[in-house]
Amino acid sequence: MDDFQVLAPILDKLIFDPQARMGYDMLAGGLYWSDEIPAWSFDGLEPGQYPPGFGQYRALLNYRSSLIYGEPREKFRELWEQALVLCPNWPGLLPSRRVPALADEYRKRADAAIRSWEELDARFEEQKKAQKQKLIA
Repeated sequence: MDDFQVLAPILDKLIFDPQARMGYDMLAGGLYWSDEIPAWSFDGLEPGQYPPGFGQYRALLNYRSSLIYGEPREKFRELWEQALVLCPNWPGLLPSRRVPALADEYRKRADAAIRSWEELDARFEEQKKAQKQKLIA
């Protein structure tokens, strides 16, 4: 059984919440809603390991965002089509969550995530520089 076959029944049991909050997963490059996230367990995993289906979940987010832009990423199409069959009740498949009207929100959140990452990186580099100066002094 592959990882997505493990994940799909979990996704299928998630319940749509009309009050779900939208977010942006920078590593997936995609929007998500709070009601479509499975309860991941990292217990017993080695550093760098992820729960079964974690990568496929992010690929689904990425593919959905490519649908929002009207430029489907073909490398994830088969996974998306599997999801339509294996977890048709997953809130992440709702047509309202992949409409072109979401493109501006996607862009806004992606830009904010990149800015935040760049600010964090700049602070980290400053801390490294300061630490190096302390070692030299």
